[in-house]
Amino acid sequence: MLRFASCLFAFWVFAIGGAQAQSIHTMPIGTEVETKVRFARSEVPLPPGKWILVSRGEEKSIGLDGTMGARLPYATLARIERNALAGLVNLTGTVQYENLQWIRDRQCDRTDFYFLDADRNFNNADQRCQYATHFVRTWTASDNQPEQTRAMIEGLRAKSIALPPTTIVSVHRRVVGGEYLTVTYEISPASIGGPVARANAWSASEWHKDKIADNPEHKRFLDAWVEWSKQMAPKVRDGFGRSLSGYAPIAIAYEPPVAKAAVPAATGPTGPTGPAGFTGPVVGTRFQLADGEIRIMRADGANIVTANEKNQIVVWRAGMIAWDRGAGYARATIESIFPLAVGKKVSFVDTVPGRQPIRHSLDVIRQEQVQVAGRSLSTFVVEQITDYTDPADAGLRRKRTLWYAPEVGWLLRQRDEQLAGPPQSMNSWEVVRIVPPGG
Repeated sequence: MLRFASCLFAFWVFAIGGAQAQSIHTMPIGTEVETKVRFARSEVPLPPGKWILVSRGEEKSIGLDGTMGARLPYATLARIERNALAGLVNLTGTVQYENLQWIRDRQCDRTDFYFLDADRNFNNADQRCQYATHFVRTWTASDNQPEQTRAMIEGLRAKSIALPPTTIVSVHRRVVGGEYLTVTYEISPASIGGPVARANAWSASEWHKDKIADNPEHKRFLDAWVEWSKQMAPKVRDGFGRSLSGYAPIAIAYEPPVAKAAVPAATGPTGPTGPAGFTGPVVGTRFQLADGEIRIMRADGANIVTANEKNQIVVWRAGMIAWDRGAGYARATIESIFPLAVGKKVSFVDTVPGRQPIRHSLDVIRQEQVQVAGRSLSTFVVEQITDYTDPADAGLRRKRTLWYAPEVGWLLRQRDEQLAGPPQSMNSWEVVRIVPPGG
């Protein structure tokens, strides 16, 4: 494995294929990117979502003979959701072509990773290695860590981001002649509805290769992660040392279970598809937006499951309230907002493992006509106020306004506003066309 010595990082712009492109490791902390990113001599594909630069710099490698070798820039991108770390992309590579005697990565010789695909993993030779495993992290910065790891942890800690104790990783390493690149994709499973780890030791974790068979839902998630990792490998290869053209973000094909055991059934009078006064959208309907679409995948009573154009799954409580994955809530309380009527109010609490409760209030404030592709639809306008009580959230308060159309059984608009706390990304959209199943 490469060893590093500290070096001052510099800012510059370099040319590839005759075009000028700035590497992410020269950009200001806080820079936001999505889809793909220029890094050193390569373009690197990103998972879906918006990614924020949290650390960057440059070090020097040490070759087999002990001499200082190529300049190695590094950068770490983070995806933050609800002030918690959802994922990381760690990048290290050469900024210039240099004939260094590259040391093989000993991680690529291991037999205890869930998935490993490696060849040409030899000293002073071309290398290709890909593996998937889990990390158990303490998130404590120390002088014994590589500069990139220490800077990443310090950057996240400085922002008071909630950090998961276990993450799942996909590592892609390539060496061709004097060109080197390692891309590490890292995800918190809970961020997309996956199971939460309990063990705090790597070999004892339910994510470990020897334990995974005893944990079917963990295995289902990890298998989906490996398939995603295999799809990303040729994309990393295509952008290695050149521009990556025609890439669209690839989502992880994992759909969290909508478990009735975890979501208590509503009490009181209910219709065949949920609470009294509720009729959900027809499965297969597509609600087209200005920059994408939301498809109705299935329904569990008043819980509506949707997927967007990137195949990202969302579960909507009572057909309108986006569920924060991993949270628990009183389903009957939320569904009591139906039948909708102006002036009706409901309050409820989400509980997230390891965090203080999240408090919500719903208030039906008015009725309003909304035009969609020349069609006038009557909506109830519902205001949702969310207060995050965990100290890590620093007093975050948000307001989400929803336009719910009973005729189609779903939302026509969503408007997000931040009322207090550290800056967050907002998610506002509006339906421009409704396409029935098969349309």
